[in-house]
Amino acid sequence: MGAVTDSVKERIRSEILCFGAGISGTRIPSERDLQQRFGASRPTINRALTELAAEGLLVRAPGRRHYSIADHARAELPPRRDTSMIGYVAGDLSSVSFGAQLGHRVFRGIHDMAARHNVRVLMGVSLENIASERAAVANLIESGASGLVIWPFPRTGREIEDDYLIRQDLGVPVVLLDNCTPSQGHTQIVFDNRRAGYDMASWLIEQGHRRIGIVTVADNSQHMPVLARLRGYKEALADHEVQSDPRWIARISMDVIESRFSNQARVDGRLGEIIDGWLGLDEPPTAIMALEDSTAIEIIELLRMRGVRVPEQVCVTGFDNLDMARLFRPNITTTRPEFHRMGELACSVLLEQMSGENTSPRTYVLEAPLLVRTSALAGGDEPANQADERILTQGNL
Repeated sequence: MGAVTDSVKERIRSEILCFGAGISGTRIPSERDLQQRFGASRPTINRALTELAAEGLLVRAPGRRHYSIADHARAELPPRRDTSMIGYVAGDLSSVSFGAQLGHRVFRGIHDMAARHNVRVLMGVSLENIASERAAVANLIESGASGLVIWPFPRTGREIEDDYLIRQDLGVPVVLLDNCTPSQGHTQIVFDNRRAGYDMASWLIEQGHRRIGIVTVADNSQHMPVLARLRGYKEALADHEVQSDPRWIARISMDVIESRFSNQARVDGRLGEIIDGWLGLDEPPTAIMALEDSTAIEIIELLRMRGVRVPEQVCVTGFDNLDMARLFRPNITTTRPEFHRMGELACSVLLEQMSGENTSPRTYVLEAPLLVRTSALAGGDEPANQADERILTQGNL
């Protein structure tokens, strides 16, 4: 009899109290309704309710037979976990930034995989800062998400030291994407950006370029994909015995990058300074590797404003294959990472962890092959079509 009562108590606790906790005074279903719902006898339901009231989780109205949730129940009850619901936290997906476009691609992959398993996806927005990201994570957990896919906002070195992803046990399985660092732990899914940077620099060298500039992030930023591309760039120059010059490496802060997509006027002052510095050299770069496609487009516009012909005098490349890069002329050689696939894999791995499988943290590395557009080469200023594009992987570069 005691075991049956305990079972009913636990079901009331998890299916009713945790669901309504935080709305103090909420009236729970009647004993008759609970009897029908749980298939238990009236005395069993009564004993379960009496014991929950003795624990301080329920309050019985004086002179009445119904119970309500106690004022302090929220603090004593764990958040309700809905195994048919997961959360996804990314940047400001309502903006026009390149990150928003990539975040949507990941979401489509998560959504498609979740739909195959009858799982719902709740979204949280980080608003491009760590405090908002942490709040979004907490809100999703409190809402009952049983697992999280998080695309972390890039940290600075100081922010890494106090990172909640390192110091806090979130209590649910977590999969991190793209901007994550090894120190954050958890299962991580990233692209092989070191190889992407290496392949891009190698391709430019094969086109005859020996002076290759690169725009990367400031020293204090832990933007792991961009830093990995810089490592690949340096390795490619060394392997091809191309003289490197520290003046060809230009750094830009994340604040400037993000401000380009705010409601304020576009900030291109730092990029203009970089271009002017390069053009002022005795031997300026003949090719430039941008942070990603949108920065590549801005660099091309700044070069044209200064009378530099692109790609005839300077070849500019990007990363990530944004929609705007396909429409821009001349087309931009870039990379083609499958962000939709990243989302599918993230959801699949998270569901495995939620079911108790493969719970040990692992790192998945996905390819980011080059997408070469021939109109991005000198002398080619015609719109690209399917025949003008070639995907180059490590095996056929």
